Parts: sequence; structure tokens; C-alpha cells
Amino acid sequence: RFSDDQGSGNNAAQSSSAYKRSSGQTGQDEALLKLASKMRMNTDRKRAIFCIIMGSEDCEDAFEKLCRGSMLQNRSERDACRVLLECCLQEKSYNKFYGHLA
Repeated sequence: RFSDDQGSGNNAAQSSSAYKRSSGQTGQDEALLKLASKMRMNTDRKRAIFCIIMGSEDCEDAFEKLCRGSMLQNRSERDACRVLLECCLQEKSYNKFYGHLA
């Protein structure tokens, strides 16, 4: 989705590892994790949310994965909003994906 080439808490670590196991695409995961580090996603929870958002096929898929991973509850909801905003700000032109997901 980008035009560029390239935690805290036990629940975030579990969610991140659950995402890694469920995706099965380690090459894409590595690229997303590098991009997350480049964007200063400094907690496991934010990296997991970033990988879910950027690795999803469409906004419905992203929303479903975020709900399934309990990423839209309590403090995680704030992190999801922050990650979504950061991703949106990195785009050079408007992308409907982020508006629909928000």
C-alpha cells in the first residue's frame, strides 16, 4: 500500500506470534516487519497491528483479523488508531482503504 519499497504486554507478543503462524508467508512477514521498524512501530502490539493492516487483502479482511486478534479492545484500540493514522500519513495520495477501515 505504500509507495516506498520497502511491546509491551504478553497479549501483544501472543497476537504477534499468532499472526506469524497463521499467515504462512515468511518473506512478506519479514518485509512488513522491516517496514514497521522503519516507521518506528516500537511495541509488539503496534507491529502486529501494522502487519495485519498492511498484509490484508482488503479493509474487511483487516477488520476481521483485528477483531479476531483482540486488537480492538481497551488500549489496543488506541494503538490501532495510531498505527492506522501513521500508515495513512505515509501515503502520497488519498487511499480509500484507510477511510473504510477507520
